[in-house]
Parts: sequence; structure tokens; C-alpha cells
Amino acid sequence: MVTDTPIGSTPQTQQLNSQLLDLQTQLTPTTTTHPLCLDLSSLQTLSDRAELCQALALLSYEAIDPSFDTLDIPENIHTPTQLKTALLKLRKHLKTPKIAIIIHNSDPTPEILDILTVLSPSFPIAWITDQPHPHRSFLPTAANLPQLLQTWLTRS
Repeated sequence: MVTDTPIGSTPQTQQLNSQLLDLQTQLTPTTTTHPLCLDLSSLQTLSDRAELCQALALLSYEAIDPSFDTLDIPENIHTPTQLKTALLKLRKHLKTPKIAIIIHNSDPTPEILDILTVLSPSFPIAWITDQPHPHRSFLPTAANLPQLLQTWLTRS
């Protein structure tokens, strides 16, 4: 049977795509943990550590305050330690004991994994990918991805 449905436009792929669109608004902060959903698709071509740290800081702050009404744009973030400091300031601003970093739309790269190694003692990290990495993993094809992430947040 031949259909006119384009590849990638099935009900299942539409559901999966909608799970990742605006993931930040689909998750609710818990009493102890605030989700920080980072779409790293725009960073796939970056390999410079300083540039990645600055971009991750900017994405993090933008995820919480997209128009930067209450947060200042983070500047001069060149190392993983400076990124960690910026995220700790963000955590203080949010008045929450923890920020859980949820990465999606990106495969793990050695450069990003190196940065996350510095962050992981202070921040729970999950990656939505089918590629191997040392952090908590969720498959992008999981039918109930937002619910799985919400459960993880509750336990983080």
C-alpha cells in the first residue's frame, strides 16, 4: 500500500516531535529541583571549549528568562568552572536547591561531555539521546518522555 504521507510525518513522529518542542514548559519544577532543558542543536558544530561554555550559559539563562527581563545575559564564561558558577547563580535566582540539566537535540561530543564532567557533581544531568554517554539517558523515541523526565526530576 502506498500512501502520500511524507517520511517523518506519521502520527508517531508528530507525537515524538511535540514532546521535544518546548520541553521546558512541559516539565514542572519539584519542591527541590528546577528543570533546565537545553536544546543543543545549534551547538553541534562548536568544538572550542570557551565558545561552548559561553553558549551553554546563554542557553541556560535564556531557557529560564527568554527575554532577559529579570536575568542579565551571562558574559565572559570561558571555562567549565565559570559555567558552573553562572549556573549556581541561576539556581540562587530560582530559589531552588537543585537545577537538573536536560539536554536534547544533540548527540554527546567529547567537548560537551568534558564540560558536563565538571558540572555533574553539582547538577543532575540527563540526556535525551540513543547515543552512549555517562549521564542519565532517555530515549528520544519514548512515548511518554515528558512523564519519564518528570519522574526523574522528582527523584533527583
